[in-house]
Amino acid sequence: EEEWPCERWGWSIDDPEELLRLTRHPLFGFNTNEPRRALAVRALVALTPGDEGAYPVQVPPLMVEQPVVQSHGGWSGDWSFEVRLRNPFGFATEIALALAVRGGAFEVEGLPAQTELGAGEEVSLPVRLRGGSWSPGEDPLLYARFVWGRGPGRERGELILDAPMNRTRAMTLRKDALRVPMLQESPHQPQASMAVWRRGGEVLARIEDAAGLEDLRAVLRLGAEVGYGGRAVRAALPADFDARREGLPFSVGFIGYEQGERCWRRWSGGLPPGLGAGAPGLLYPSSRG
Repeated sequence: EEEWPCERWGWSIDDPEELLRLTRHPLFGFNTNEPRRALAVRALVALTPGDEGAYPVQVPPLMVEQPVVQSHGGWSGDWSFEVRLRNPFGFATEIALALAVRGGAFEVEGLPAQTELGAGEEVSLPVRLRGGSWSPGEDPLLYARFVWGRGPGRERGELILDAPMNRTRAMTLRKDALRVPMLQESPHQPQASMAVWRRGGEVLARIEDAAGLEDLRAVLRLGAEVGYGGRAVRAALPADFDARREGLPFSVGFIGYEQGERCWRRWSGGLPPGLGAGAPGLLYPSSRG
């Protein structure tokens, strides 16, 4: 909200809601790992200059409970939820929904689907998704194809928007140490664990049971930052952490070696840093209701 006498840039802007916000109230520029999504959002903003509503395709996070090894793997579940659709245009549109699986194996009920919304209308459609994978990776995508006919001052057109169906986890940060089991990413992988706790304005993590790995390095992701340690690692919490009811992107794990081979043990997606590791978990303050 202040005037800056310089260019402002964004880095790795991938989330649909964040892409929409920054395209409406633009920075000088940003980069993204989701170029198709970014171009579609830019087209959406150009087509709906007066709209200030939320991203038109809303999917809730798919929460993965504590590790439960099953036929689909530890990073899996059975989720029933509602997809919320909003027509941001000033005219009626037909909307077709489809699922794209980028990794793992899933069964789906409720998709594909089709609906029609008048100007500004919203609707919720039930979906059930079952399945997953042994390891975090790219999550399914929900595609929504908006189609409208010719009308006063407009040609027939269409726009495809997508929303990630993120599998994720949640942790509440407390002063007392919490034992955190790592994912078992194969049927016979032994159970490893870490301890996570809060000390003042920091979050700390320590390897508790390395399950046979050697030459250990603890790893902690907080927001976009990734820190490394020995058997323990720490990171400073944002000053407003206790007011963040939406949580903070977070993951924890460690690197070790087994018979000379480098191995990861991790609590959720988001590690190792980079593409293809899935969505990070969410860290909440203990004051959250």
